[in-house]
Amino acid sequence: MKKFFPLMMALMVALLTWSCSDDDDKDALTDPSQIPSAARIFLSQYFAEDEPVKTVRESDGSFDVTLKSGIQVDFDSKGSWTEVEGTLAAPLPNQEFIPQAIRTYVEKIIPLKSMRSLAIRAVMK
Repeated sequence: MKKFFPLMMALMVALLTWSCSDDDDKDALTDPSQIPSAARIFLSQYFAEDEPVKTVRESDGSFDVTLKSGIQVDFDSKGSWTEVEGTLAAPLPNQEFIPQAIRTYVEKIIPLKSMRSLAIRAVMK
C-alpha cells in the first residue's frame, strides 16, 4: 500500500499534464496584414473605427482577431467570418453583416442592440 499511493500520484500527475497539453502552442500571433483579404475587407467595412490589437493564426489556418474595443472576430482560413463576439460592456455596435432574415428572427426574441455574439456553425448531414 505504501508503494501504491506514490505510484498512483505519479500516474495522476502524468495524466493531468498530458490532458492539459493542447495544440494551442501551434497558434501564433501574426500581423493583421497576414489575414485573408476577405477578412480585411469585412473588418474595414463593418468595424472601420475599431483597429485590430491582436491577431492569432490558429493551427487549423483560421484567424482570431481582437479589436481595440474588445470585440473578437473569428475567421476561417478563407477569410469568412465564423464568429463575432462583443463584450458584456459593449454589445455588437454594427449588425449590418448579419443576414436580414437572422436579424428579423432575433429581433422577435431580444432587442438587436443588446446582441453580444453571433456564430455560424456548419451543419453536418
